[in-house]
Amino acid sequence: MKTMHLQTPRTTGLTLFLFGLLGVASLLTVQFPLTNLPKAVLKQFSPAELQWLILVNPLLLLVIAVIVGSLLYRKVGLSIFHSGDFRRATIGQNLLVKGIVPGVFAGLSIIGVVLVFQALIPDELAQLGTETKLTVAARFLYGGVTEEIMLRFGLMTLFVWLLSVILRTQHPAVYWIAIVGAALLFGAGHLTALNLMVAQPSPTLVVYIVLANALAGVVFGWVYWRHGLVFAMIAHAVAHVVMLLSEFINH
Repeated sequence: MKTMHLQTPRTTGLTLFLFGLLGVASLLTVQFPLTNLPKAVLKQFSPAELQWLILVNPLLLLVIAVIVGSLLYRKVGLSIFHSGDFRRATIGQNLLVKGIVPGVFAGLSIIGVVLVFQALIPDELAQLGTETKLTVAARFLYGGVTEEIMLRFGLMTLFVWLLSVILRTQHPAVYWIAIVGAALLFGAGHLTALNLMVAQPSPTLVVYIVLANALAGVVFGWVYWRHGLVFAMIAHAVAHVVMLLSEFINH
């Protein structure tokens, strides 16, 4: 199967940066809880200014990710997508098998973790659910697009490249180590937002946040490896659809 590359690393980076920037901008639609920030910060900046300042960190991570990924993804056999995946004759099957099914599995895995931890820390999860007000735009644009560029295209690609250089091989084990490593950091990356929502999260709540997101991250990483970044984005978006449907049914 022919692998699809954009014309140059610069073209790849610019295209992905623009899509990722939409995701960063979508965070402006989210009302982040700010009461747990230091009092000095709350005095120095208005809520509107803090809303914009929150974008600085993901914007910097996005820039780094697109630069690193654009320079390295071809060298380790990863792809944006494959040229035959979106032909009229095969697009339906490819969307189902390579994007929708993995996304449903990832979404259900998160729901499963939630159900387990609801029995362990019901009060903390209830507080977290009250404080979390992610919009649909942020879920799909930031979660489905920007996070995949950061964690898969940037971080996972870097891990694969480093391991392949150190071990002098591109054995499947190299990709699996990179997938799991990026997924764990993907889960840990949600702890910053957790600290904004819960003043003193318990160790069990921390484990819950990392585990729920890492399990999904493994799925998205595998999809990126086997089918390309576009299908990893689709799978991530579908996982959010599954979780939204679950929330709707339960409410």
